[in-house]
Amino acid sequence: PNWSRMDVRVIDLEIELAGGYRIGDFVTSKISRDTIWGTVFVGESGTVVGAADTERRQRIVCRFPNLTKLEEVRIADLDYQLPSGCRIGDAVVSRINRSFGTRGSVAVGDRGQVIGAAVFDRHDKIACEFPNLSRVDLPTSDLDIEESYDSIANPMKVLPANEWGVTGAQLDKLAAKVIATFTGTSENPDVYKVVEEIIKPICNCSHVSYAIWLNPRGLKCNTFVSHSWSESFLAFVAYLREHFKADFATRVFWVCFTANPQSWPRNKLNDLLGMNPHQSPFAQAIGNCEKFVVVRNTSKNMYGRLWCVVELEFARRQDRDVEVIGSMPPSTLNCGRALLKDAKCSDIDDTKLLKAFIKLSPTDRIEKLIAEVVAAPAGRVLHPKAAG
Repeated sequence: PNWSRMDVRVIDLEIELAGGYRIGDFVTSKISRDTIWGTVFVGESGTVVGAADTERRQRIVCRFPNLTKLEEVRIADLDYQLPSGCRIGDAVVSRINRSFGTRGSVAVGDRGQVIGAAVFDRHDKIACEFPNLSRVDLPTSDLDIEESYDSIANPMKVLPANEWGVTGAQLDKLAAKVIATFTGTSENPDVYKVVEEIIKPICNCSHVSYAIWLNPRGLKCNTFVSHSWSESFLAFVAYLREHFKADFATRVFWVCFTANPQSWPRNKLNDLLGMNPHQSPFAQAIGNCEKFVVVRNTSKNMYGRLWCVVELEFARRQDRDVEVIGSMPPSTLNCGRALLKDAKCSDIDDTKLLKAFIKLSPTDRIEKLIAEVVAAPAGRVLHPKAAG
């Protein structure tokens, strides 16, 4: 790209074959096939030895141990075999501290993801992505494979829930990613969409939440945010930014969709949330945050979401002031008893558990507090004890 013409020694070049493969790369067969020279089985390892004579953009020549002759193989029938048994999408943990200048840095304990083969030394290195480094080729000896969600060493089971935080600056970066992802479309994505298309793919193999993916050692939260997933994600961030102004970038927020590991299987997530709402990550975070903020939205009445009702009850029980920002839908009429009766969760087990919790609570106080939050002007600070 930077030279119009250049004479180069052959020994200074490496041929890139179809699919980005190179001579000497290890591959795994994705299919079983019988040939006149022997049989290749699914999962069998082979070695790339050169370019094919035919269909050179779709095939490469490989050597497999049970074949008596080299074979031209379609790249669609192969998987690239990374060193140390790593696979694209695997979560890794850095064992080193290293700066890469303006590109970024990686520190011991940082969690990242395998994104492909290294440019050089492909038998010893893999390409990884970290929160502060978009791409880096590292030796596998400098990395550990991340623990799964079943491991007792998983950070979600080690770090206290009130340290599953993200800063305002990190929310702004996520907002910039959302804008870049949806530019050119007519969508103003809600939180559900952002979780499915951005957060889950990032965290799918790391087995931690987005907050812990960004902050492997955890960040102690000072602000709990209660909100609805049906709102515009960009409006949600804008409400917080406008409310906290100069303090927004450094403030550490506990937000459920970044704090909880959204990519976990539902049963594993339920185990993490627990069977006692008082001991749930939500309750622990509210009890340890100095501020409790309700972010209303104009799309949907947030108190149709049962978790929002329970969060408000936790705030009341723990004597937290409630800061109200944003606006409710113009058509919002139901609040108090009628809304409380119909509130539910997306998960039926959560609905049953939280309904049982609400039945043991003073519903008249909850109903009155919901009504006050719905009607309060933006910026109002409510005192839950007064609601009773």
